[in-house]
Amino acid sequence: MADPASDGWPAGKVFEAAPQGFTYDDLIFMPQPTSFQASDVDLSGHITKNIRLKSPIIGSPSDTVTEANMAIALALSGAMGIIHANQDIDRQVSMVQAVKRFVSGFVLEPVVMRPTHSLADLDKLKAATGITTVPVTDTGGLGGELLGIVTARDADLCADRREYLSRVMTEKVITAREPLSFEEALDTLKRAKVGKLLILNSEDQLVSMVTRSDLKKVRDFPDMSRDLSGKLLVGAAVPALPDGSQDWPRASALAEAGANVLYLFGDGVDEQLSLIKRLKADYPSVDILAGPATSVREARRLVEAGADGIVAGSGNDAGADPISAPIAVAVGRGEATMVYEVAYYVTRNYKLPVAAAGVRSASQALVAMGLGASAVMLREPLAGMDEAPGGKQAGANEMTVVRLQPPVSTAPDHVARCSKESFF
Repeated sequence: MADPASDGWPAGKVFEAAPQGFTYDDLIFMPQPTSFQASDVDLSGHITKNIRLKSPIIGSPSDTVTEANMAIALALSGAMGIIHANQDIDRQVSMVQAVKRFVSGFVLEPVVMRPTHSLADLDKLKAATGITTVPVTDTGGLGGELLGIVTARDADLCADRREYLSRVMTEKVITAREPLSFEEALDTLKRAKVGKLLILNSEDQLVSMVTRSDLKKVRDFPDMSRDLSGKLLVGAAVPALPDGSQDWPRASALAEAGANVLYLFGDGVDEQLSLIKRLKADYPSVDILAGPATSVREARRLVEAGADGIVAGSGNDAGADPISAPIAVAVGRGEATMVYEVAYYVTRNYKLPVAAAGVRSASQALVAMGLGASAVMLREPLAGMDEAPGGKQAGANEMTVVRLQPPVSTAPDHVARCSKESFF
């Protein structure tokens, strides 16, 4: 009689009534013939109910992994980073703002001048900010009637710096009208072959602007993760502390700074529940990613409090360490079972996505997504990248030592080793 498991078991049968938990290394996916190319595979998936990434990777909120540079690099490649919270609120806010500025998208607050401003005023603006091209409206501000635009070429052709902008500005300006998407604006900018596209409302009032520099970035990074305004997607971590002293000040400041996702995390879910409810009431446009949920019960409480996505797993898999020697660590939980159970329950009962925490290699990412996770949160695979802020030191035998810090600042440091090549 043929072995009934020769072609593998479905996940439900593997986990059904299993007396023990499975680690990632306990499971092997059975290969099957394919009729398509690897390039045809679509790995895109939701990390929250409103945000879908083309590359299902989330940068871990560790101070040795995700700061502004890593978040920008991930967003440009179609993923997203979570800015760590092991720093004061102002510095974390500045990192979020740096990511949002990297791609301007719809410039909602462009510098605008009046027709009675002089070229000398424009020179001062250039010296202070580097801006050389400004729209001109009747009020000198956003919302005024568009009269023209002054470019660097217009300004350079006039020797008298006392001349009014109304005398040198270009009055025939390429414009577009609301409503239009960022992609439609970029297409108009490309066809018009201009450096700035001014967006007007139905009353010919200036409301925003799109620049050619963004067109170049979209061309070079077609998979970049962007919000509706065209800016890069970025998340920020908010540790839910037992006393709750800094929860709301940090969360509200990050929401005001433009973070698309707030990742609430802690040792348990109790501290997160009231904060989730308050954030959804005050900042409904900001998605909440909550966890890490280590059981179906915890996941249910987070979802019913208003979370838009769940992070499953503790990040402490009891299986072999894929970075160092393949020996079971004998400490931790069966992450595979945890991810499967939480993902199965949340996706079927609430139609919400689940991301797997603590994924440490490409093979673990494959298993996690095969078990129902729509994305994976990476720490070690990203810590060796040039964009990571962690200190790297040369070790013996051409090895690089990378210091890793867990998301919670009170947790102890630990050291992982990596080869000179990329982890992932």
